[in-house]
Amino acid sequence: MEGMAHQYEVTMTNEQCCLILVMIFGRLYTLFLLADLLRLFGIASVSESNYEQQISRLNEYMTSKKSTLSEQLKTELFLFSARKPIKGIPVLATLPKFILGTVVAEMKHHTFSPKDTILKIGTVSENIYFISSGTVAIYNEAGHELYHLEDADEFGIVSIASEGLQRYKLEAIETTDI
Repeated sequence: MEGMAHQYEVTMTNEQCCLILVMIFGRLYTLFLLADLLRLFGIASVSESNYEQQISRLNEYMTSKKSTLSEQLKTELFLFSARKPIKGIPVLATLPKFILGTVVAEMKHHTFSPKDTILKIGTVSENIYFISSGTVAIYNEAGHELYHLEDADEFGIVSIASEGLQRYKLEAIETTDI
């Protein structure tokens, strides 16, 4: 009796329909479990800064109420959501609120994926960069990793002082918001 298998032939229409439904629900349940595991481990989530999430929610609300945000309110919202990183950056922490608001209004947000090059050696850069979250590696011309910059660190001041030429390569190690 070893090794014997029994095959059951489905001939009735109601049995066939029932088996098809069980198969479909089984597949849907498997997909649900897979999606739940991905969400649990954070693989399926998209990296967004707190500021972008807040602005998005606020814009949705304002659209539903047929209103718009003033630039001053947007700046205040950004300053509120970025208060922790700003306090960690000595250059920004000492500025009066109205000047800080002007500086923040001119800032541009960028998100870099791991291995993305932020600045190349020899490029002209007239900007100062502030790391909101993430880690950036600094490489010399020989390609040796010199240092890591992390949350609330800034870079770009050296290249401004040296006539705008970038002397080091900067690369994101993890998802980095600047």
